[in-house]
Amino acid sequence: MKVGKCVHPRRAYNLMKTFLNDASDMMYLTIDHDYEKTEILLHKADSFQADVADCIEGDAEQEIYYNFDELWDETAYYFRDFWCERAPILAEFEDITLSLLHELGHLETNDQVRENFPMAMRELALMGLDDKPISYKEKNALYFDLPDEKAATEWAIKWLAENAAIAKEFEKEFVKCWEALS
Repeated sequence: MKVGKCVHPRRAYNLMKTFLNDASDMMYLTIDHDYEKTEILLHKADSFQADVADCIEGDAEQEIYYNFDELWDETAYYFRDFWCERAPILAEFEDITLSLLHELGHLETNDQVRENFPMAMRELALMGLDDKPISYKEKNALYFDLPDEKAATEWAIKWLAENAAIAKEFEKEFVKCWEALS
C-alpha cells in the first residue's frame, strides 16, 4: 500500500476490528464457568501497540492501539526488512496486516512469554538498548529480537501461514479506504 490518506476512516476501523476479532482465539472464563470469546477493542492512538501490561487471565476485553502514520515510518521499514528476511511469507502482506497481527500476537502470547521474560526483564533490556552506541537500524533489530517481540511476530507468521486468504481479503477491502497521495 502506498503512502496515502484514509478517506474512509470509519470503514477502515470496522475492517480492522473485525479482522482482529476473527483472527483472535482468546477466550475467558465467565462467572457461570463457560468460555466465551474475548473481545479485541481497537483505539486510535500515537502508536501501534497492544495493552499487555494490564492483561490478566479471564479478561473479557483486550486492547490494541493503532496509528496509520506509523505504517510509513522508518521503524516499519526496519520491521519489514528484519522479519521478511527470516520469514519470506511476510513479504506477501501489507504493513497494516503485519502490524495488527503482531500486536494481536502480543495478546495471544503474553502469558507464556511473561513466565520467562517478565516486564522487569523487558525494561532492563530496553534500557540496555538505549545505552548501546549502535545505529537506529541495529537497535531496532535487537528490539525485534526481544523474547516478547519475537513471540508476537512468530504468532503472526503462523497465523498468516494458516489464514493467508482471510488476510488477503482484509487487505483488499482495507486498501479501498485509502487515496494515494500525489
